[in-house]
Amino acid sequence: MGAPQLAVGEMVAHKGSHRKRWATRPSIERHEHSCLPLGHRQECLCPEPSRPYLSITTPSSHAYHRSVPAPESHSDDIIKTVEAAATASILVLGSKFLSSVASAPNAAAAEAHLRERIRRYPDASHHCWAHRIGRPGELIEKSADAGEPSGTAGRPILDSLRSARLENVVCVVTRYFGGTKLGTGGLVRAYTDAATAAIASARLLTRTIVRHVSIDFDHERTGIVYRVLDEFGVTLADARYDERVHGQLAVPSSRIAEMNARLHELAHDGIDWHEAELDII
Repeated sequence: MGAPQLAVGEMVAHKGSHRKRWATRPSIERHEHSCLPLGHRQECLCPEPSRPYLSITTPSSHAYHRSVPAPESHSDDIIKTVEAAATASILVLGSKFLSSVASAPNAAAAEAHLRERIRRYPDASHHCWAHRIGRPGELIEKSADAGEPSGTAGRPILDSLRSARLENVVCVVTRYFGGTKLGTGGLVRAYTDAATAAIASARLLTRTIVRHVSIDFDHERTGIVYRVLDEFGVTLADARYDERVHGQLAVPSSRIAEMNARLHELAHDGIDWHEAELDII
């Protein structure tokens, strides 16, 4: 005979033993994202929702693509950016926070997105923002509290962008005051949650920081060079063959010195290596 099935909460005592066994089921709490429109509310199951007021208004989806097929991921080489603008909203003690994140390849694009959010919500209490813009090694970060107490809005938004490793992006959080003051800590948490919700709802692109390298080498060292290129997951582009072999490399920035040393260790003096600028691909 098979073992009897126990109902939830039923206790079984074994003969000749003091052991008792309970049939239990994990306690799951149900709640709704009540700040979504009625037609779009979704029921969630989670053990202990720490911030049940947080709602994401755009489904989270991530699209990753890499131009350099490196066999290993090195976090120092990887950055992320936003493919398209995304929005979210949260409700905290009556105050509504409407957040958005968008691609901003330059300061003009960031300012244009901020103006668009102000135009859309002209009667809002605050329009706080942060952006991270620039090329590798030249990243410019800015933020603004827009009337909120110093350090309670712009900096938390900026920290959210940093935590997500997002670059060339802008995030704007618009607040409608609900009548209850949140205090310094409450504001920091609310603006952090609002920015994080917008980031979570965005489609992200993963990019690689590389350094461009011009390389040429003797024909008899071709096998050695291609073996090292395969080892580092780098391809030879724009190859040209005459008395020597010439080409272009895009090497992940954190591995540039290691790859250069490896090539010269195996090929000795038969390789010329000329490094150019950093780039994002």
